[in-house]
Amino acid sequence: MNMHHNYDRDKPAYPPGHKLAVWGVVFQALSFVGTFITLLMILPLFFSFASTPADDPVSASMRLSATFLPAALGSFLGLVGMVMMLIALFKDEYHPTWFRTVLWIFAILWLFSFPVGTVLGVMIIIQLNKLNEPRPPQESINRL
Repeated sequence: MNMHHNYDRDKPAYPPGHKLAVWGVVFQALSFVGTFITLLMILPLFFSFASTPADDPVSASMRLSATFLPAALGSFLGLVGMVMMLIALFKDEYHPTWFRTVLWIFAILWLFSFPVGTVLGVMIIIQLNKLNEPRPPQESINRL
């Protein structure tokens, strides 16, 4: 009895765009994590500025700059993630239900990031609406 499975090793495990979509979503989520960490760091810093006498301006500036580092890093990773998701959507034509749902959420959030995020958000919403349009049956297309 042969217990070996005959898998097609040349066939990719996932469709094109899957890995880009997954990593794009992860990187995009990291942008929100970076912003959240910055908020957690900046609130105590502002309270310390308010409760202590005038500090050395250079030291205060350096501490304030350091609190924005997670948001800056998260924004960079979010931009990389955005590009990855756009490639998966437009170039690889990867659009399973989970990815379309995530794209709707991100596209709505991007609308508030004027001007680049607004343009990208509108582009993605238009593309997602095109994907939701009913298509004629494949048989009628082949007859033409």
